[in-house]
Amino acid sequence: MAATGSGALMKGVKSKGLNALGIVGSGILAGGIGAEISGGNFWDGARNGAISAGLNHAIHGGVYSEKTLRRRH
Repeated sequence: MAATGSGALMKGVKSKGLNALGIVGSGILAGGIGAEISGGNFWDGARNGAISAGLNHAIHGGVYSEKTLRRRH
């Protein structure tokens, strides 16, 4: 939810890099806070949040979409 919310906030940003940074950054923060709340390690949760948000953004952002992959072949 945090990555989706930050994505909506960053939608007006024209730089794809800043957009991705905002989305992944919120995933890091949400993952770390979630881990702390559940009794885990903040940094482990932050790492997992970064991976999840980054992969989700890459797939939904068109980096690894079917349309992009078809153009490469």
